[in-house]
Amino acid sequence: RRQRAPAAPAPVVKPVAPPAPTLPPGIPPAGMLSPQQAQNVIESARAAALRNDVPAALLLYRRARASSQADIALVEELRLLRIRNRAGEGLGVIAGLPAELRSDAVRIEHGRLLLASNRANEAMTVIAEIRRTSPQAQEALLLIGDSLHAQGQKDQARKVWTAVEKAGGDQAQPARDRLAAGR
Repeated sequence: RRQRAPAAPAPVVKPVAPPAPTLPPGIPPAGMLSPQQAQNVIESARAAALRNDVPAALLLYRRARASSQADIALVEELRLLRIRNRAGEGLGVIAGLPAELRSDAVRIEHGRLLLASNRANEAMTVIAEIRRTSPQAQEALLLIGDSLHAQGQKDQARKVWTAVEKAGGDQAQPARDRLAAGR
C-alpha cells in the first residue's frame, strides 16, 4: 500500500469587512444641519436604503435627527428597521427618545413596531395617544383595527375598519382591503 501525502491545509480566507458608512461630502459629523444639508442627508439615507446599505442609511437618518428634518428622519429610520425585520432595534430607538421627539407620526411607527413584535396590547396603548385631530388619526384607527384583529377580536376590528373606510381619505382603501381580505 502506498501512503498518501498529507493534504495541504486549506488557505485561510479572512472575511473582508464592508467599508464603514460615512457622511456625504459637506456634512459635518456633529451639530445642527442647515435645511439644505438636512435634505441632502435624508436623500442620501433613502438612496442607501434603496441599495440595501442599511448601516449607511441608519447612520444618515441618525445624523439627520439634529436638523429641521428630525421627524422625517426618525419615522423613515423606524420604518426601515421594521421593514428589515429589526423591530426590536426600532423599539430600542423609541425607548431612548426624549418626549419632544415622540410625534404622532413616530407613535404610528411605534405601534407598527409593536404589532410586528406581536405586542398588540401595547400597540393599542401607544396608538390611542394620537390626537383625534391629528393628520394621523385615521391611520391610527386602521392600526387599532389591526391590533384588535391580532388579539382575536375580529368583529371589533371589522367595525373599526368599516368606520375608517366610511371616513374616506388616504386610509379608506387600506381599510377596504382589510375588509375584503376577510381579516
